[in-house]
Amino acid sequence: MTRPFSERTAVEKTAMATRAMARRSPMWVLLVPLVLSLATWMGVRASLSSTKPTLLLVGDSFTGNYRMDDGDRIQDLLAADVSKYHVVNLARPGARTLDMALQVHQAALLGLSPSVVVAPMFVSKFRSTEGYIRLDKRGDQLKWLELSRSGRFFASFDAQYKKKVLIHKIGLLFGFFDLAEHLYLQHVQWPIERSRMRKDPPARRAKIQKKLKAHAKVWEAAGTSDELLFNTGSAHDFELLAADVKARGARLIVVLIPAGNMDAARASFSDVALGKLEKTRRQVHAYLKRRNIEVVDVVDELPGRHYDDFTHMKTREGNAILARAVQQHLDKP
Repeated sequence: MTRPFSERTAVEKTAMATRAMARRSPMWVLLVPLVLSLATWMGVRASLSSTKPTLLLVGDSFTGNYRMDDGDRIQDLLAADVSKYHVVNLARPGARTLDMALQVHQAALLGLSPSVVVAPMFVSKFRSTEGYIRLDKRGDQLKWLELSRSGRFFASFDAQYKKKVLIHKIGLLFGFFDLAEHLYLQHVQWPIERSRMRKDPPARRAKIQKKLKAHAKVWEAAGTSDELLFNTGSAHDFELLAADVKARGARLIVVLIPAGNMDAARASFSDVALGKLEKTRRQVHAYLKRRNIEVVDVVDELPGRHYDDFTHMKTREGNAILARAVQQHLDKP
């Protein structure tokens, strides 16, 4: 037997009212999210506006600093060190080099015109295996592709990626969900991650040790020829990033960071694996120099005490080392 409207829960009443509205006026289904997304878009653009030139941070979870409190993050310390710049961090967990290029597009669509793009990168970032996926799991960054600057990108996309661009562009109509997701991450998930990091229960530490062993095996078996490092999907997408930043008249600065917690690596990796790590660092440094990419190398400056696990920072001091290195590079005549 169907319950009367008055006896239903608030959620059921809302759902019934929404369906009734949609039947009477299907335009509401598109108009409401469009208005909400437009309001979100305008609010974000206003919050990011500044009279200072923009220094944009791009990258993955290392740069995203989601395990750090406000005030201790890379962008906070960098903003204090290079006060003449408006520092914005659009890094997000899981980002590949193509995602990093699209983070530059995202900045442009949010009304920013970066003068400097800073990309902290593991020395192992160019290494990619067979079946390499060019984007993070969902490919969300494709929605930020600037169509006016999409030529190089489309030329590198297969049919599947071109289809994904259309799908994710339509998703911009529901951009307010991105804001909701960001707020959830910032105020729910990331505080939980920080709490786990500080408590560091045995199960979590065991998981980290398991990952460390996996990294050791990968480096033990890794090839180190230039062909394996730079004729890869990751390296080709880095070329897209570099070309795009150059076309905008901005500076690209790559901050070379260790492949992980080097104290843990020296305690767990074989001499062969450690040798391959060091050789990869030299190769990547030379590769970037050949392409006239500005490089800040902090591989030897980040002791293991600044790391939570093998690849993420946990201390303000560690981020301060990165910020200071970038600031000193920018201060060079």
